[in-house]
Amino acid sequence: MNYRIIVTYIILIMLLMSISVMSCTNTDISEGNITTEPAVSTSISSTTSPSTTPTIPEFSEPIICHEFMNWQVSKPQSNYLYDIWGFSSSDIFTVGENGTILHYNGNNWTFMNSGTVSTLRGVWGSSPIDVFAVGDGNTILHYDGEEWSGMTLPSTCEGITDCLLGVWGSSSSNVYVAHIGPGTLIHYDGDNWETIQTPLDLPLHNVWGTSATDVFAVGRYYSVLHYDGQTWSIVTNEGESNCMFSTIWASSSSNIFAAGYRGEIKHYDGDNWRTRYSDTYEFINELWGCSPDNVFAVANKGTLLYYNGTRWNQIESGTKADLHGIWGSSPIDIYIVGGDGIILHYDGTDNP
Repeated sequence: MNYRIIVTYIILIMLLMSISVMSCTNTDISEGNITTEPAVSTSISSTTSPSTTPTIPEFSEPIICHEFMNWQVSKPQSNYLYDIWGFSSSDIFTVGENGTILHYNGNNWTFMNSGTVSTLRGVWGSSPIDVFAVGDGNTILHYDGEEWSGMTLPSTCEGITDCLLGVWGSSSSNVYVAHIGPGTLIHYDGDNWETIQTPLDLPLHNVWGTSATDVFAVGRYYSVLHYDGQTWSIVTNEGESNCMFSTIWASSSSNIFAAGYRGEIKHYDGDNWRTRYSDTYEFINELWGCSPDNVFAVANKGTLLYYNGTRWNQIESGTKADLHGIWGSSPIDIYIVGGDGIILHYDGTDNP
């Protein structure tokens, strides 16, 4: 009986060994090298029927890295502030009503003597010792690093209205000023101011650019003008008479935002202008960004908008004051100015 059991076990072992050898027929063993045939693919074809194709939403769920930004509020004085520009985190200028000019040195805001009581609405500079401020009453001021002094428009600048709204330049000898006159800009070549007549016969409210050969001006009827270094041309001009763009910002010539009346925001992608939903009807006063997917818009009644590269979203500003100007030295060093002298600052700290 025990003999039969042993024989049975031997037969079973031999059968198992033969099965193991059969399973290795795809493996070639020769001269110590082991070569295995490629495994058979088990992937499923990506082709599916129309009924099983997933629906992709128009917008993915936004990732808002600045949704909980902690804005520090200060009011060093009570005059309305309209614009802000800086050269660095410790060299910032802001301007406003009654000739107000404040300077920030990295620690404190201090008054600067502007020599005027006119409301100042725009400020820009090519360096800390070459800063321009413009405003009501045809006011143009220049700062040379020591003091502010007035600049007089020559008689050749006929037709210039008394309200200068925005200023931008590519250098100290290439500065543009926008005003509410009929389609004209003021240009400074480093020595003289002169008027430039554009193809548009409508008020212009702001000017901005990426270089001397890529300059934009915006104004009434949702108008956008472009200068290529040779000529000014109308890019877009649509809307009712009370519709206007008040601000424009671009990261490049193929990524441009313009905004203004009733929260209207249009975006240019290099081929077409398209309206982008802004989530507000408040008047947007200024745009600023530090990258294509990190753009801000400030508006009336404390409205603050943030663009993350996909869509615009409202974020909490911590105030109900009108917000007019925005500038930053980096994504974690941003300033906003507005009504009643309010100044907001973001230093990278978010609320929990």
